[in-house]
Amino acid sequence: MAAESKGDETPLPVDAAVKGATLFEDDALRYAVAVDGSEMAHKAFLETVKLMNEDDYIQVIHVADNSKAYLPYDLRPSSIQEAYETNCLTRFAPERYAVVKIRKEEGKTAREAICTYVNKVGFDYLVVGMVGRKGPKLDPTILGSTADYSLRAAHCSSIIVKKPTRGANKFVVGVDGSDRAHKSVAEIISMANDDDEIVILNVTDADGEAGLKREYTGPVLREKYSKLAASAGARCPVSFVQVEQPRGQGVAAVLTEYAFDNDATYLVVGADGVGAYLAGRHVFGSNSDRVVRLSRPSVIVTQDRSEKIDPKRE
Repeated sequence: MAAESKGDETPLPVDAAVKGATLFEDDALRYAVAVDGSEMAHKAFLETVKLMNEDDYIQVIHVADNSKAYLPYDLRPSSIQEAYETNCLTRFAPERYAVVKIRKEEGKTAREAICTYVNKVGFDYLVVGMVGRKGPKLDPTILGSTADYSLRAAHCSSIIVKKPTRGANKFVVGVDGSDRAHKSVAEIISMANDDDEIVILNVTDADGEAGLKREYTGPVLREKYSKLAASAGARCPVSFVQVEQPRGQGVAAVLTEYAFDNDATYLVVGADGVGAYLAGRHVFGSNSDRVVRLSRPSVIVTQDRSEKIDPKRE
């Protein structure tokens, strides 16, 4: 059965949530969607529904804060709970979802409560809207506090939803030859549906590949990802593209411009890049950070659940 809320004051016991999130076969993906009653949070929920395959599992999580009794009815925990129970009931089998209310501890923020819960239960993806109740910022590269915090504190991949999409998804996956990039491609192959499209994008230096180790050159990467797509049983078309990085332009700018110009619905990057990979570190990379902020399509930042990201950047 789907996990049930016990009312405004009582969160679902974590043990029950763990049981609900781990019932399924190994290839079923587990999504946690953080909602707060805002329009962007609901878009994040709808985008998650669109991403899910029939065997996947979703938990809609929201935070009950007793200090905010002044909120209008539609932003109160009881209203949010009721709305998403209805949204899920009409879309999923009972065992494929739960709507979970989390109590915010005194002295903690809602974003801390969300990430603590997600890390304890264990999910493949935490999905949040780019901004929350306060709405868009004057500077479109500034993330909402929950979106920004989740990238560093959640021990799973993050999906930052920036706008709703229509039709099939087009995933542009940035790769640099690192192990994390390889895993990013594998994740998206697992996620993508039959009518989607995956473009594996490698950015090369303006001076070409002279001096690069062989494993980081275009022909080797092309062969590597072709074999991965075949062995992983990709259900949709997968292509490999190289673009040259103009002098004076950063890798993040090249990736985000390509994604926008080629109508990507999602731009996908690893949480850490080749520099961290070679050094044996897991950090939230500066390129990843800039991609999330600059990208106009929604962004997926991939991370192993076994890897705790150091909040320091490369």
